[in-house]
Amino acid sequence: MSIHRAQFRERVVFQYAVKFVCGKSDGQVVVPGLYCTAINVHNPTYESVRFAVKAAIALPGLRPGPVSGFREALLGPDEALEIDCPDVRELLRVDADFLKGFVVIESEVELDVVAVYTAAGRDGQVSTLHTERVPARTRIVGGRPICIDFEPPFVLNTRYGAPAGHSSGDVVFVIQGVQASVHDFQFAAGGGTFNEAFIDVAPAPLGFGQSLRINNIDMEFDYAALPALPTEVRFDFFDSGGSENLSVNGSPVFAGELTAAPSPVGGVNVSVTSTPAPGGIRGMVILSGPVQRFRVGGQELWIDNVCAR
Repeated sequence: MSIHRAQFRERVVFQYAVKFVCGKSDGQVVVPGLYCTAINVHNPTYESVRFAVKAAIALPGLRPGPVSGFREALLGPDEALEIDCPDVRELLRVDADFLKGFVVIESEVELDVVAVYTAAGRDGQVSTLHTERVPARTRIVGGRPICIDFEPPFVLNTRYGAPAGHSSGDVVFVIQGVQASVHDFQFAAGGGTFNEAFIDVAPAPLGFGQSLRINNIDMEFDYAALPALPTEVRFDFFDSGGSENLSVNGSPVFAGELTAAPSPVGGVNVSVTSTPAPGGIRGMVILSGPVQRFRVGGQELWIDNVCAR
């Protein structure tokens, strides 16, 4: 696999903050009715564009709500996509009847962003329709987040570990300056094994296609070669059984359920959110603090969107 070097530099990005109102209101905040938001994003350029999307819930009473992590999206020349209320719930991993807040879009090129708002009254018929073109604002930011989403150039069914002839400690790929290696998996009851990880499609959606399936092996992601260490690392996971491993900055390996991982680990705070999904649980792990490297393993575990900031 080819090696890509990450560059940390000052850059300008275009940011769009789009208001959303989703779901059925009981009248406590807005008048009773059913509210829907559809955000259309169009790439007006002649080249493919990657951009990032996150969502933030706004709560009443001068209280901030939760903020999701960024998800990457891709549009080819002149292509368009829509971000609607189910997508907002997926980003935030919530299933509340009524939500309001902002969808935030960041891109290194200007996009066309138009929000479509509809509302229905008690009869269920549309009573209000409004469209709004959302202007961009520019932000000067530091190094771009380094995200490994296991999409091409990763090839589906590529194996790492024992079946591929690797030994524990071997580096199996380097991408965007991040070095990934395979290691022994430790069982919660003691002992260990060394099996495989491979590029797969998770049973429950984690990203936009491919993910990394981890089967009785640990994967370590090392950021030491980057010009600056990340202060936050996030990754999505789907767990369909067995136990997991987690280690940060060379700490002793935690063996158990990711949802029961202690905090801090290796000098960084660990936050794990999860929700039931068909066949298992889906969630996100956030490591907050200087992360030189971290290790994650599982028995029936998929990971995706390993993003360092």
